[in-house]
Amino acid sequence: MDQYLTFPHRRANSLPVRLIGVVLMGIGIFMIVKTDFWAGSFIPIGWVLLSSKKGVEIDKMSHEFRNYTSYLGYRTGVWHDLDKYPYVTIVKSRKQPKVKYASAYEDQDFKHFFDVCLLSKSHRGRVHIIIGLEEESARQAAFKLADDTGKEVVGYAPPKRKGGRRSLRDSRKRTADE
Repeated sequence: MDQYLTFPHRRANSLPVRLIGVVLMGIGIFMIVKTDFWAGSFIPIGWVLLSSKKGVEIDKMSHEFRNYTSYLGYRTGVWHDLDKYPYVTIVKSRKQPKVKYASAYEDQDFKHFFDVCLLSKSHRGRVHIIIGLEEESARQAAFKLADDTGKEVVGYAPPKRKGGRRSLRDSRKRTADE
């Protein structure tokens, strides 16, 4: 039985930063071929920019988890208590493209994705474990995560606000009336 459950999310760096990493690696290789060996120090820098990743790691033995960032396979992150999150849930999210005009939304089909999350008792705290799945595969992943960690699968009920939101204009009107 494996002690750690690892769920990679995405690359830590954006596409332009990764492209800079590729360019630095190319410059390093070119400098090694054309000049001397010490000029190849760009290769490890480019490799770090290119290969860094983010995700969540769960330690089943000590009941802890961490959001990690991985550089060349070395993971860093702060460990948190897994027992503060007794539930596993599925949260629906909508991925939409960025558009500049409201009329452009009429032609867009928004795709719904599902994230598997750890959930606190009050449903206020949640940790995204697996991101961007289809509904059935998210359901299967949630039950597998619950079995592996000894958690209960529940439906997500976001906490309700007390008092509601008030606009700035309402607060100005209320102070002017008083």
